[in-house]
Amino acid sequence: MMTPTKVLHLWGLDGKPSLISPESIALCWFLNDNERSTLAVDVVYSNNTDLSSTGELPLLIDGSGKKTVGLYSIVEVLSEEEDKDKSLLAFALLQFVLQEMRKCTMYQLYLNPVNYTEYTSKVYSYLLHWPFWYNTPLNNRSAARELCRDLTISIPDDDENVSLTGGEIDMSDKATDLAQSKVFKVTRDSKRQQNKKLQELKNNSKFTTKLDGILAHWESARPSLGSSYIPADLLLAAHFKVQMALPQGELLRNHLSSRFPTLYHKVNKLIETNDKLNVPNRDPTFNESGNILNSVYNFLRMSV
Repeated sequence: MMTPTKVLHLWGLDGKPSLISPESIALCWFLNDNERSTLAVDVVYSNNTDLSSTGELPLLIDGSGKKTVGLYSIVEVLSEEEDKDKSLLAFALLQFVLQEMRKCTMYQLYLNPVNYTEYTSKVYSYLLHWPFWYNTPLNNRSAARELCRDLTISIPDDDENVSLTGGEIDMSDKATDLAQSKVFKVTRDSKRQQNKKLQELKNNSKFTTKLDGILAHWESARPSLGSSYIPADLLLAAHFKVQMALPQGELLRNHLSSRFPTLYHKVNKLIETNDKLNVPNRDPTFNESGNILNSVYNFLRMSV
């Protein structure tokens, strides 16, 4: 048996990759491939972004300590050990899925109010030590707002009030008195909730339009690479696994099965096949884990 010379740090819990990281899921599936089962790689669900120069996972560290960050670069490194020609189109598709589907999944994880409230905001308490489990989803939500700007999705800040029209607010003394009444407050709050729900419907519609465009490009390019699975297939399926597993995932499942039935069938087959397999992994060492002592140490080291 080969001695592992590389360590792959991923997001995960209880020996399985986490839904917050489709890249971690895809890399586990990538290693599950029989052709790569002999690769000398230790999988560690450390959830420790302090180990990465970019503050992100996945991260691959080789025997010399060299670090490779990000799914695309990691796939390139691991593929170099295979005696095969690389397809430029296959890697172009991988980059396309990496960039475009990341926006879609970030939207569903952090900007879809139901998914965020019922799942994302809670799951980090199982993945990270205090106080990082509280700050991380908030920071990622801010990053998602910035990332999803080109989706033309409007996401108001959490503390942003929904403005009322001039006809609804009279600045006279009578209106000022009325504003203090319980009836007015209830009416105002109801108006805000209605506006939020309307905005959510608009955002979900824009998300679906964006996703349809991505998949149209995918279906025009993918057939030229044959029927064998490529890394981009795994990453696309991993993104859909995440999105369909979220509280509002059934909406996406219904849309895919109706609009892209062939792709939906292939994605489900990939998910079902790989979910039955477990990639051998080990627990992180103390120095590899994202505990409070290591985080303070890394912070002080970077500050010097």
